[in-house]
Amino acid sequence: MSFLSTLSPLCRPALAAVTAVGLLASAPAALAGPGDALEARSGARIENTLSYGIGQVATQMRTVAESRGMVVDADMLIAGGQGFTIGHAANVDAEDLRREELYAGASLGLTYLALPADAGIPAGFYEVVAQLVRNPDGTERGFAMLLDRAGNIVAEMEADVFMDGDYDGTPARIKLDLSFSPGSAGVSIHGKNWEVTIEVSW
Repeated sequence: MSFLSTLSPLCRPALAAVTAVGLLASAPAALAGPGDALEARSGARIENTLSYGIGQVATQMRTVAESRGMVVDADMLIAGGQGFTIGHAANVDAEDLRREELYAGASLGLTYLALPADAGIPAGFYEVVAQLVRNPDGTERGFAMLLDRAGNIVAEMEADVFMDGDYDGTPARIKLDLSFSPGSAGVSIHGKNWEVTIEVSW
């Protein structure tokens, strides 16, 4: 696969492979407000400038995050190839993520997706929210959701959600990893004692 560009040499390698499956998607409402228009322009700029100015792409990601009230880490991963573009910026508030927050649903960051039509997800910016759910037998399962600007769930999927022990009070900078295979792409997001891996396919 030929990638157009990857952003940020500061992004550290992650440890997990992509494991999530089971995508369900529905189209979001039509663009309406100023924030939606900003995101539409920013998305078009990412598509148009990816192979020329990845610094501009990072600026668009930060601008959209700020418009949603989210502060994202300066380290981002952005890549494209063979009909898709993916970008991810981590929510700095997730650096000290606690287990109870995962049970409630935790915001992990902002992602930009422009995927083939078979993925069933319209091109745009989405907040990534991960959640742990307790099963009746005491086991747990993980889910991830992609939310549009209005908070609507555009896609929901099973995800590999892992937390090792309790938060010890020391925040750790989030690490990101993008993974690709024919017909799919995923992102792994790692905190000090937690890890969430999701995948979209087409």
